[in-house]
Amino acid sequence: MDFGGFLLFGLLAAALMVGVLGLMVAFAARWPGRRGPLWFWMCGAVLLAILGKYLHQEYLLNEPLFIASASGDRARVESLLRAGADPEAQWEDGTTALSAARSRGDRDVATMLERAGATR
Repeated sequence: MDFGGFLLFGLLAAALMVGVLGLMVAFAARWPGRRGPLWFWMCGAVLLAILGKYLHQEYLLNEPLFIASASGDRARVESLLRAGADPEAQWEDGTTALSAARSRGDRDVATMLERAGATR
């Protein structure tokens, strides 16, 4: 998803911000059809939350876990695992953090990842 995910997140957030202004006007003026756009806006807010959670998991937890594992940064790997990074997450080419640690020969990081549930 790379850049496209962030672009979609930004567009959805901007649309929701503009939509909330319309909702405020509709409710202040007591327009009869104001409940329909409210449901549409709420669905957009839920989608924004789901997309934000996905982007947070992928780019702020899983990607740094892979990089820390590949470089042998034990402290960073441990803190990312505690923060909720997925030990089974894969890089774009299918490589996992565990396979990167093993190919580097770092047994400590590999053991940490295995204890966290990594199998590949």
